[in-house]
Amino acid sequence: MGVAAALWAGVMLLNVSVYAGRLGGNAPRFRPYLTSLVMTVVAAGLLYSVLPIFQLAVGGLLKRVIRMETLPALGIITAFVYGVVQSFRAGNHLY
Repeated sequence: MGVAAALWAGVMLLNVSVYAGRLGGNAPRFRPYLTSLVMTVVAAGLLYSVLPIFQLAVGGLLKRVIRMETLPALGIITAFVYGVVQSFRAGNHLY
């Protein structure tokens, strides 16, 4: 639990620098590096903290049963893919 909290705290601190740089306009050349660093930390946090949910959802789908964890797993995957696409497109919203 502490590892996941530390990873997500790091994500929030890195996002502050991403958004502060966008608002201030002082370092747009660093934005691609910061967003890729944020995505790396997010991927590590997802793999560590959400893995049990994914395992239960996939296990249920393999048994042809939709479990309660299936919808949150689908939402988490969708939000992560959207955030990755937005970071490569230099979009305004990173999730």
